[in-house]
Amino acid sequence: MADELKVKMDLLVSEFEKRNSHRVVNRSYEDVHSIESSEDLSAGVITFIFQNESDYETTFTQKAYNGKQKILMIARVYLEQDACGQDIEDEEFKIIEEIKTFIRATDLPNELGDLKVTQTQTSSQMEAPLAWVIADLEMTD
Repeated sequence: MADELKVKMDLLVSEFEKRNSHRVVNRSYEDVHSIESSEDLSAGVITFIFQNESDYETTFTQKAYNGKQKILMIARVYLEQDACGQDIEDEEFKIIEEIKTFIRATDLPNELGDLKVTQTQTSSQMEAPLAWVIADLEMTD
C-alpha cells in the first residue's frame, strides 16, 4: 500500500505541475525562510503533503477499496514589498482558481480517483508581502 500512496502523491504533483508550470510544485515542505530561491517564492511554491487515509471498505476476498486520502496543499507566493492587502488577496484568489481548475479537469489520470477541495484558508492579508493558501483536498479511490 505504501508504494500505491507514493505513486498517487507523485502523480498528483506531476499533474498539477504540468497544468501550472509557472509554479514550483513539490512534496517537501520548507519554511519560507529556508527556501533558497527568491525566484521560486515569486513564482509560487506549491507543496502537497499526505495527511491520512480512512473509510476503506473490505470484503472477505477483496483488498480494501473505496478509501479516502486527505492531502494538504500549501501554496506560498512572495509579492513585491509594497504589495497592499488587495494585491495579496488577488494572488490568493488566483491560487484558489488554479486549484479548482485542476480539480475540475476531466483528463486527470484515473489513478487519482475523485478529487475534491473540502476547504481553503488564506492569509487574510495578514502577512504581506507573503500570500498563502492552505487547501484541504480529498482523494477517493
